[in-house]
Amino acid sequence: MACTIAAPATAPEAPQLWPATLVAFDVEMDRLFASDEIPGTVDIGVRVVSIAILNSIPGQQRIQVQSWHPPLPSNLAATAATATTATTLAPATVCSIIATLWAYFQHGARLVTWGGTATDWPVLARCAQHPTAAMQCAAMAQVAVDLPFTLLCQRGYMVGLEAASRGAGLRNGKPISSKASASAWTADGAESVVALCVSDAINTVTLLHMAQTHGMLQWVSGTSGRVVVWPVPRDSTSGAIFSVAQSLALPLPHRRWDRALTPLRACAWLFSPDTAPKADAFAALARFGSAPSSRVVAKS
Repeated sequence: MACTIAAPATAPEAPQLWPATLVAFDVEMDRLFASDEIPGTVDIGVRVVSIAILNSIPGQQRIQVQSWHPPLPSNLAATAATATTATTLAPATVCSIIATLWAYFQHGARLVTWGGTATDWPVLARCAQHPTAAMQCAAMAQVAVDLPFTLLCQRGYMVGLEAASRGAGLRNGKPISSKASASAWTADGAESVVALCVSDAINTVTLLHMAQTHGMLQWVSGTSGRVVVWPVPRDSTSGAIFSVAQSLALPLPHRRWDRALTPLRACAWLFSPDTAPKADAFAALARFGSAPSSRVVAKS
């Protein structure tokens, strides 16, 4: 399935690019989404971003990591000076991160997130406070690989990164849980938040590489404790794992979604005035419910 994206005519250059085939990223935020909040419509700050790059050098594959975060809190008692220290990334820094992802994308790397279609991408787009950066996020989100989102489209539920990491036998070096990270930006906990973000980015790119190599993803069920094996949907021509746009065209699952998050809710931010026009997957998305078609122009 071909996917044409709407994107700015000119693209910012990243300060440094490594040879890459897969580029995964993870975002830690200053608070969690509430169950009734729609991604991309609420203000949530970006605290830490880590990008994990799997290089494309034959026989020398390794992962390199780049991270951004505000100054770590001081161990000193809070003063008037330290009280005003930023605890989230500035819009200019978020724009720089998006420019880095865009440059890797333009150079042929496959972008990867873990559930980022509904969280990481829209938060970056909103926090950048720049229309070009928001459009770039929306364009990249459609062609990125998001295995939990693909699973949601095909089977009606998602799988967590920790469960998938256990299923693949990856080391879990997380110093804290993902749910605890939002409130852990303190003198004692900030370094753990950064380490969590780095670990999640590395595990994300590793899991995608394994799924691409073996054609499947497996995880440990939280209810039965058994290992679940999922043959990942792949393009019949290239053999590549489905992108977000391709996942939206999958046959509807036989079961209802057992969570508040549906494909339509996860992708609603793609149809906001800030990120339109882009609607390669709009026709497929419309099958999941009514969508704001008046604000979207489909591109051929």
